Amino acid sequence: MKLFPAMLISITGVVSYIAIQQLVIITLTYTNLIDAVAVRQTSTIGTYTIQIVSDLSAYLICFLIYKFQLGTSKFIRPPHDFLIKEKFKRRNAIIALVTLMAAIFIFFSFYMLMHLRILLLMPLILISFGLVIYLAYRREVRTG
Repeated sequence: MKLFPAMLISITGVVSYIAIQQLVIITLTYTNLIDAVAVRQTSTIGTYTIQIVSDLSAYLICFLIYKFQLGTSKFIRPPHDFLIKEKFKRRNAIIALVTLMAAIFIFFSFYMLMHLRILLLMPLILISFGLVIYLAYRREVRTG
């Protein structure tokens, strides 16, 4: 069953982008380039600034990952055979639990963001990001 590795990959991307966007929001609000109220609004110049800087930061990180060849697989052809049945393992339960926790965290982060609790949110982002990356790295080491 390839559901659990797919969940891990998906949640890694979402949590990573949320972490990038929260760092951008904190940086832009503390440098007074945007007003903290712009986080709540949908169509102001501050909102567009947050989105553009977040996108550019994500593209820069992706370029650096590509440039330094990080995140490349050591397998010529990854195991994508969906006909092979995989037993439900303890590792899959941990991945499912972390994915559920990350989904709850994502919804909670939107609530915290709307109430301008950005500094309280940042440690939660970093903890969940670190946990997801650790699980992904551990999975890569085990399969390699």
